[in-house]
Amino acid sequence: MIRLIRLGIPVLISLFVLACAHTPQEETSDVTWHPESGVRSLMQDVSINISRYPDGSLHTVVVDGVGAHQRQAVEWSVRWFDPAGRQVKGISDRYRRATIVPGVSFNLEAVAPIDYASRAQIHVRRSTTS
Repeated sequence: MIRLIRLGIPVLISLFVLACAHTPQEETSDVTWHPESGVRSLMQDVSINISRYPDGSLHTVVVDGVGAHQRQAVEWSVRWFDPAGRQVKGISDRYRRATIVPGVSFNLEAVAPIDYASRAQIHVRRSTTS
Protein backbone atom coordinates (compact mmCIF):
# COMPACT_ATOMS: atom_id res chain seq x y z
CA MET A 1 0.00 0.00 0.00
CA ILE A 2 2.77 2.46 0.95
CA ARG A 3 4.66 1.55 -2.21
CA LEU A 4 1.58 2.45 -4.29
CA ILE A 5 1.34 5.79 -2.54
CA ARG A 6 5.04 6.48 -3.19
CA LEU A 7 4.61 5.67 -6.88
CA GLY A 8 1.39 7.66 -7.09
CA ILE A 9 2.71 10.95 -5.71
CA PRO A 10 5.32 11.57 -8.48
CA VAL A 11 2.70 10.66 -11.07
CA LEU A 12 0.20 13.08 -9.54
CA ILE A 13 2.81 15.84 -9.41
CA SER A 14 3.71 15.22 -13.07
CA LEU A 15 0.05 15.36 -14.11
CA PHE A 16 -0.44 18.57 -12.14
CA VAL A 17 2.59 20.22 -13.78
CA LEU A 18 1.39 19.17 -17.24
CA ALA A 19 -2.10 20.48 -16.55
CA CYS A 20 -0.76 23.86 -15.42
CA ALA A 21 1.73 24.32 -18.27
CA HIS A 22 0.74 27.07 -20.68
CA THR A 23 0.87 26.01 -24.29
CA PRO A 24 1.50 29.03 -26.54
CA GLN A 25 -1.46 29.71 -28.77
CA GLU A 26 -2.22 32.26 -31.42
CA GLU A 27 -5.62 33.00 -29.89
CA THR A 28 -7.17 32.89 -26.46
CA SER A 29 -10.72 33.80 -25.57
CA ASP A 30 -9.51 37.24 -24.49
CA VAL A 31 -6.95 38.01 -27.19
CA THR A 32 -7.28 37.52 -30.93
CA TRP A 33 -4.31 37.58 -33.27
CA HIS A 34 -4.81 38.92 -36.80
CA PRO A 35 -1.59 39.00 -38.82
CA GLU A 36 -2.18 39.52 -42.52
CA SER A 37 -1.41 36.43 -44.57
CA GLY A 38 1.87 37.77 -45.98
CA VAL A 39 3.03 38.72 -42.49
CA ARG A 40 2.10 35.45 -40.81
CA SER A 41 4.76 33.61 -42.82
CA LEU A 42 7.44 36.04 -41.57
CA MET A 43 6.97 34.89 -37.97
CA GLN A 44 7.56 31.57 -36.26
CA ASP A 45 7.22 30.28 -32.69
CA VAL A 46 4.65 32.99 -31.93
CA SER A 47 3.26 33.03 -28.40
CA ILE A 48 0.84 35.47 -26.83
CA ASN A 49 1.22 36.14 -23.13
CA ILE A 50 -1.21 38.16 -21.09
CA SER A 51 -1.02 39.59 -17.60
CA ARG A 52 -4.12 40.38 -15.63
CA TYR A 53 -5.24 42.57 -12.80
CA PRO A 54 -6.54 40.70 -9.72
CA ASP A 55 -10.13 41.20 -10.98
CA GLY A 56 -9.30 39.19 -14.13
CA SER A 57 -9.25 42.08 -16.58
CA LEU A 58 -6.35 42.39 -19.01
CA HIS A 59 -3.37 44.55 -18.17
CA THR A 60 -0.68 43.77 -20.75
CA VAL A 61 -0.51 41.72 -23.93
CA VAL A 62 2.88 40.58 -25.21
CA VAL A 63 3.50 38.81 -28.52
CA ASP A 64 6.84 37.00 -28.73
CA GLY A 65 8.28 35.15 -31.69
CA VAL A 66 11.21 34.69 -34.01
CA GLY A 67 11.61 36.14 -37.47
CA ALA A 68 11.57 33.74 -40.42
CA HIS A 69 12.46 33.87 -44.13
CA GLN A 70 13.16 37.55 -44.82
CA ARG A 71 13.65 40.93 -43.17
CA GLN A 72 10.44 42.93 -43.24
CA ALA A 73 9.14 46.13 -41.65
CA VAL A 74 5.68 45.61 -40.17
CA GLU A 75 3.11 47.77 -38.44
CA TRP A 76 1.01 46.53 -35.56
CA SER A 77 -1.80 47.79 -33.35
CA VAL A 78 -4.00 46.57 -30.52
CA ARG A 79 -7.68 47.36 -30.13
CA TRP A 80 -8.97 47.04 -26.58
CA PHE A 81 -12.57 46.32 -25.56
CA ASP A 82 -14.45 46.80 -22.29
CA PRO A 83 -16.61 44.04 -20.72
CA ALA A 84 -19.66 45.30 -22.68
CA GLY A 85 -17.77 44.81 -25.96
CA ARG A 86 -17.28 48.51 -26.69
CA GLN A 87 -13.94 49.49 -28.17
CA VAL A 88 -11.80 51.62 -25.88
CA LYS A 89 -9.88 54.31 -27.73
CA GLY A 90 -6.29 54.77 -26.75
CA ILE A 91 -2.73 55.04 -27.93
CA SER A 92 -2.60 51.29 -28.69
CA ASP A 93 -5.03 51.87 -31.58
CA ARG A 94 -2.27 53.56 -33.55
CA TYR A 95 -0.03 51.44 -35.71
CA ARG A 96 3.54 51.12 -34.50
CA ARG A 97 6.49 49.91 -36.55
CA ALA A 98 8.71 46.92 -35.91
CA THR A 99 11.18 45.06 -38.07
CA ILE A 100 11.03 41.29 -38.26
CA VAL A 101 14.51 39.84 -38.87
CA PRO A 102 15.12 36.15 -39.70
CA GLY A 103 16.44 34.21 -36.72
CA VAL A 104 16.03 37.14 -34.33
CA SER A 105 13.46 37.26 -31.51
CA PHE A 106 10.84 39.98 -31.57
CA ASN A 107 8.52 41.32 -28.89
CA LEU A 108 5.35 43.38 -29.38
CA GLU A 109 3.93 44.71 -26.11
CA ALA A 110 0.82 46.77 -25.38
CA VAL A 111 -0.66 47.98 -22.09
CA ALA A 112 -4.41 48.35 -21.69
CA PRO A 113 -5.56 51.99 -21.69
CA ILE A 114 -8.12 51.24 -18.94
CA ASP A 115 -8.09 48.99 -15.89
CA TYR A 116 -11.17 47.01 -16.92
CA ALA A 117 -10.21 46.03 -20.47
CA SER A 118 -11.51 42.54 -21.05
CA ARG A 119 -10.52 41.76 -24.64
CA ALA A 120 -7.83 42.72 -27.15
CA GLN A 121 -7.40 42.33 -30.91
CA ILE A 122 -3.89 42.43 -32.33
CA HIS A 123 -3.45 43.32 -35.99
CA VAL A 124 -0.13 43.08 -37.86
CA ARG A 125 0.43 44.17 -41.46
CA ARG A 126 3.34 44.90 -43.78
CA SER A 127 4.61 48.45 -43.36
CA THR A 128 3.23 50.92 -45.89
CA THR A 129 6.25 53.21 -45.50
CA SER A 130 9.84 52.44 -46.32
